[in-house]
Amino acid sequence: MTTAPTIGFVGVGNMGFAMARRALQEGATVVAHDPMPAARARLVDEGASIVDTAAAVAARCAVVSVVVNTDQQVRDCML
Repeated sequence: MTTAPTIGFVGVGNMGFAMARRALQEGATVVAHDPMPAARARLVDEGASIVDTAAAVAARCAVVSVVVNTDQQVRDCML
């Protein structure tokens, strides 16, 4: 039996949410971070685990999708 992968998502607004939800539907374990409480809450309702930082996502996942809007947001979560 194959273990479902754990996939990380940083940024779970409109696009990131859809991607994370699809991963959950396909049997993956999802760990996510987003600074917006509403974005976090709706993904928890789908079955994801939420962590406090992008670094915490990276620590738990071999694959991380970063879906953010601005250059500054990329710097904030990567550096």
